[in-house]
Amino acid sequence: MTQQQPTRSPLVLRAEFVQCAEDSRTVVHAAWQVVYIFLSAILLGLALVAAQLISRDTEQHDWLTFGLVLAVGIVGVLMALGLILIQRRQHWLAAITYERMRWIERELGMRKNIYIDMLDHWCDKERWNSLSPDDQEFLLGLHKVHRRPMFYGGTVIQWVAGLTIFGWLGLVLAELGIAVWNQAHG
Repeated sequence: MTQQQPTRSPLVLRAEFVQCAEDSRTVVHAAWQVVYIFLSAILLGLALVAAQLISRDTEQHDWLTFGLVLAVGIVGVLMALGLILIQRRQHWLAAITYERMRWIERELGMRKNIYIDMLDHWCDKERWNSLSPDDQEFLLGLHKVHRRPMFYGGTVIQWVAGLTIFGWLGLVLAELGIAVWNQAHG
């Protein structure tokens, strides 16, 4: 699970815990700021394409229109992929910070976040065996009532980015179909 850490005074551990907590809050806020920026840019591109498509009859959709949709679609997909990569890096940093926080909490005898961590990693036998019998009994009762939500922080961002990619691909394929149809029957 974790490597052996050097022993430090409780005062130093508390100060480090506060810093880790601030770092984790910063990572979460930065992740959502990135999501808002990327989604705003993607939605702006979608609005531009929609304005182009609405201003023309279906019969007027030609290769120029398809090229515009394709260009904006490629940019949107690349931005969504970039969003996924940024989110994965932030999730990795948060995981390291959280692991350090859990170690400090064990050293200081803090329990609340250790319980949440155990519920998040319910099948991890090594974590389970590191708990006292009283903690295990308490967690068994909690686990029966409270399950970890399916969507949390990182998975929401990945779902949004994935849906954005599929939406762009659907738009590009639909426009390609219309452009091919119009060229074949025009």
